[in-house]
Amino acid sequence: MIPKRGKAYIPYGVNDVDCVLNANVLGVLASMGVPPSPEMRKIADWLLSIIDYPKCQSCAVYYPTANTLGYAIVKAWRRGSCLLEPAIPTLVDQLIKAQKSDGSWPDEMLGNGVQASLHAVNSLLEIQLKSGRDLTEFIRPGMDFLLSKMNRIDNKIWLDGGIVFSAGSMFKTKHVWESDAYTTALLLQAIVNFQIVTERKY
Repeated sequence: MIPKRGKAYIPYGVNDVDCVLNANVLGVLASMGVPPSPEMRKIADWLLSIIDYPKCQSCAVYYPTANTLGYAIVKAWRRGSCLLEPAIPTLVDQLIKAQKSDGSWPDEMLGNGVQASLHAVNSLLEIQLKSGRDLTEFIRPGMDFLLSKMNRIDNKIWLDGGIVFSAGSMFKTKHVWESDAYTTALLLQAIVNFQIVTERKY
């Protein structure tokens, strides 16, 4: 059976609308050069309306890690989705306020702070690269935290996988997938972008 919006289906009940997925759609369309349509504006308006909500991450049905929605919005904006630009100052303010004294960002999922911090650091880096706003005061301690979590054996480095996806709905926090490869790829992306904004070598 193909799920239909608002119609019950097995096993989850009602077809979920995920904010991260919708932000990613806007990013893909922008990267393809698709001009804003009324439908795209509706998606953007919805995302902008929820970003101020303290529990806005709850709309990410399949992505339980903190800062995932913000990172998706920032990536879409960098790809050219001007519709999401009004969210950027709010996201910066949220990330600055949420940063912990050790440079990391918290997550409601136990032991998932590295993944939440990767999303936060990469968001700030993307914003600095596009806007020119100097955010290294907050990025640098975040990078130091992430690098302290690296595993090293011989010439290999990696991060233990954080939560990248969940079963959604009632299983959002109970059935999740982790990926060493994806988590490490986010770290490598952060290292490259940090070198660009600071010329600091690792």
